[in-house]
Amino acid sequence: MKKYGLIILICLALIFIITSKSYSDTDADNDTEVGQVLTVKGSVYLIRNSQRNNAEPQMQLLLKDAVETDKGARTKLFFMDDSILNLGESSRVEVKEYLYSPEK
Repeated sequence: MKKYGLIILICLALIFIITSKSYSDTDADNDTEVGQVLTVKGSVYLIRNSQRNNAEPQMQLLLKDAVETDKGARTKLFFMDDSILNLGESSRVEVKEYLYSPEK
């Protein structure tokens, strides 16, 4: 009976280690800077980790962030590869993935 208890304990420990690693990798990705907010006109929001805040110029844009504009609003986003995204009124964009290699 002790043998089965030890096997169950080892299995639970392995599950804990595997899931802890995957959560920590996800958190690290969320801290990756991909650009910044250049300009804001009207009501523009930056959504990060389910928190909706007013976007302001020079605010960091991170992987997994979303940007929303209300009616009559617009914003300009600058990315690390020197690209610029103009976002018009009543729009939403989410940075789900960002592939950039500064060496190239």
